[in-house]
Amino acid sequence: SFKGRIELIDPNPDSPIRHYNTLMDTISELFGQVQKMVFALQKGDLSKRIETEDQGDIREVQDSLNSSMQYMQELVNDINSTMQDLKQGKFSGRVEVLSAGEFSTMSHGVNQTVETLRHLVGQMIETTQNQAKTVEEVSVAVTQVSQRVEDNAKYTEEAVNMMNQALESTQMNVQRIQKLHTAMNSIHDNVAQVQEIAKQTTLLAFNASVESARAGVHGKGFGVVAQEVNNLATQSKLTAQDIQQIAKKCLATAEEATAELQNYVPEITKTTAMVREIQLFSNEQNSALKSIRLEMDQLSERAQRGIQSLPSLNACVPN
Repeated sequence: SFKGRIELIDPNPDSPIRHYNTLMDTISELFGQVQKMVFALQKGDLSKRIETEDQGDIREVQDSLNSSMQYMQELVNDINSTMQDLKQGKFSGRVEVLSAGEFSTMSHGVNQTVETLRHLVGQMIETTQNQAKTVEEVSVAVTQVSQRVEDNAKYTEEAVNMMNQALESTQMNVQRIQKLHTAMNSIHDNVAQVQEIAKQTTLLAFNASVESARAGVHGKGFGVVAQEVNNLATQSKLTAQDIQQIAKKCLATAEEATAELQNYVPEITKTTAMVREIQLFSNEQNSALKSIRLEMDQLSERAQRGIQSLPSLNACVPN
């Protein structure tokens, strides 16, 4: 305690007693102000200073304490300013106050933290921009692929229609050839009847010639008619034979065409089924691509919103 005093009265102003009491008053005042400064420091107030008019060693102690407090205040203010910049999204602030020891470690730690945050934010900006660019490129590619798939689905549908028409046309041609085959058989039967009639007519003409010869002069005209009938029957027989040969060839051709077309029908049916499967796959693929494109559009929209928020943040990050 520095409250103790010598109570002995000495009228001499330069007496040791008076000097002792004055020194104790000075020390007591100094420690009182130091105590107030420490209390203020405990409350976070760094503005408190020691204010005395003393000289000598007391003055040096006062100046040293005030200088230390001033340094601490500047350091804390610098740190607070840097933290406020971070709070506002600015990464340009640094602790500039020269320091040593633990204070230097603290200042370096704050500056290193700000620099790390600046670097991370810069990487985040670059990553976001690259991501937005990639999303846009993928979205364009998906759109192009989707368009191709839609075109393929359209062409496949046209191919299915064409194959159905070809199948229907082939089946109709088979039916026509089958009808032609039936007609050829009918012609063949009719020609056989004509040949039989020609044979009977030839026999009748022969009998008529025999009877005409028996009749002599009276049967001469009848013989001429019989000869003409015989000639006509012979010609009919030859014509019927020609028709029969043509009918046989047409019948054989019709049978070959029918067999060939009937062989085509399963192949056309199989091809049509395959094309339909391709069409179904194209439709499913197109549906999946539409879903992907929708998700990519949503992702692109989110990326664009992120990019729109970057300029203000980017302006806070020094190069």
